[in-house]
Amino acid sequence: MNENTNRHRTRRAALAVLAGLAVAGVIGASAASLGGISSDTLGADADVVGSCDTDGVTVGYDASYDATSGIVELNTATISGVNDDCDGLDFEVTLTGTGNVNLGQATGTVPVDLLSQQFDAGFAGIDAEAVTGIAITIFGS
Repeated sequence: MNENTNRHRTRRAALAVLAGLAVAGVIGASAASLGGISSDTLGADADVVGSCDTDGVTVGYDASYDATSGIVELNTATISGVNDDCDGLDFEVTLTGTGNVNLGQATGTVPVDLLSQQFDAGFAGIDAEAVTGIAITIFGS
């Protein structure tokens, strides 16, 4: 892998962590070191390299009851409070379940005319009760 690919993956991972913290209600997360890994310790560390939205986002869900399956299905995750600097960038929204299992993923582009500062990520037939987490990544090239 080249340096640009590694940097892109690191940036995506850092933004996903930041979005996950924001969704969980942690406000004011900074780009400070997460543990200060040194040569004497073994572990991992992450740092926000750059971000189009540093104050976090809010997530709302649209769900409906499916009489055939007998479950409440999650149809849409609405991501709001998105900074205008994210307009035109790509997004990836992943819903996770117990054990951090990937339940579904939606991708797209943040609308350029984002007057309401929100966008929707569509999902199909995800059991709403199985969803335990969400990871939101907004990235550009």
